[in-house]
Amino acid sequence: MAIYAVGLFNLYFMDAQNCSPCFSEKLLGAPITWGEWTFSTNKNSDRIDPYSRHNPDVDIVWEGKIENTISVISEAEMQNLPGGRRTARAYGPQDGYAVMIEVFHQLHCLNHLRTSFFMDRDNGKPGGSTMDPEDHADHCFSYLFQTLLCHADVGVMTVTWHPEWDVFKPQFNITKQCRNFDAIKDWAHTRKARFFPPQRNFSS
Repeated sequence: MAIYAVGLFNLYFMDAQNCSPCFSEKLLGAPITWGEWTFSTNKNSDRIDPYSRHNPDVDIVWEGKIENTISVISEAEMQNLPGGRRTARAYGPQDGYAVMIEVFHQLHCLNHLRTSFFMDRDNGKPGGSTMDPEDHADHCFSYLFQTLLCHADVGVMTVTWHPEWDVFKPQFNITKQCRNFDAIKDWAHTRKARFFPPQRNFSS
């Protein structure tokens, strides 16, 4: 049975003079542009979802979006990383410092969960659900994958260099600028409907 967990984080907003600035998406000159994107889905639709397991080339499609590579930033760019972060020097004779662009690591993690889930899938259905658990998970993986592509986080993860392994190791205790989830939740509560239809089992 798939277990869905929601992590709630308390955000503490300190005076800007008492903390390091959060990562600026303009720092690395990332080409951030906006455009409309209609998500693909095979739920209640005749359209083909390329990110679904029903696509025979689904692994190729997912992996084609992921860059498992190290990027390089300058000394000046490193000085502006949030939290006073430091990162390892670029490998070999190249000047600069090594980082990982976050969107690609996020997509990598989701892809790992997707492949692990379908490798070790559970044939039982969650209690009360009329939907096949694999189909439900397949929809969720596709939807979340497209959401990550939509937001395309261009923050960076600092890394450490392990000479005995000859590899860069990412540091996961990142500092990020986050939307205030509690404020959004409070706002959503003010928009909550006063009346609801009879309770039904919606599988989505």
